[in-house]
Amino acid sequence: MTSAQQGAAASVAPDIAGAAPRPVAEELFRMSGVGKTFGDFAALSDVDIAFAPGEIHCLLGENGAGKSTLCNLIFGIHKPTSGAMTLKGAPYAPSGPRDALGQGVAMVHQHFSLAPELTVIDNLLLGRSLGRVARAEAAERIVELAQSYGLRLEPFRTVRDLAIGERQRIEIVK
Repeated sequence: MTSAQQGAAASVAPDIAGAAPRPVAEELFRMSGVGKTFGDFAALSDVDIAFAPGEIHCLLGENGAGKSTLCNLIFGIHKPTSGAMTLKGAPYAPSGPRDALGQGVAMVHQHFSLAPELTVIDNLLLGRSLGRVARAEAAERIVELAQSYGLRLEPFRTVRDLAIGERQRIEIVK
């Protein structure tokens, strides 16, 4: 394939029903040739993936296939051994989860990372602020944020009293 053909191929994506290709929106995130090794073990090798705004993706694979490792690279928990990542067209190499969050990248973990004895608001504020927090104001902002995603949260309920679906909503808002 010529570079002109590659450029044209990169600017369209097939319709899911097999119809004519549609233009791809501006790229939001890209991994190019990304690899991750742990000692002699290659957890990921030469990964290429791109996401456009508004797209929904699903990673499927057997245990040990590298799904969590890939997500951990994007969220800054691990650093790639090779390759590059870009976010909004700029180089992206988060120094850690806090840096990733600061750049607008979040991860909803497969296993909940909530403290069951705390309230929803306390779980959402945990590790995000220093000093005193106006909990009522923060709760209002969190309810508004959840509603903007079509989610309902009760900020002063204790997490241990919530159903699994309600806990998932907290992780999404987090």
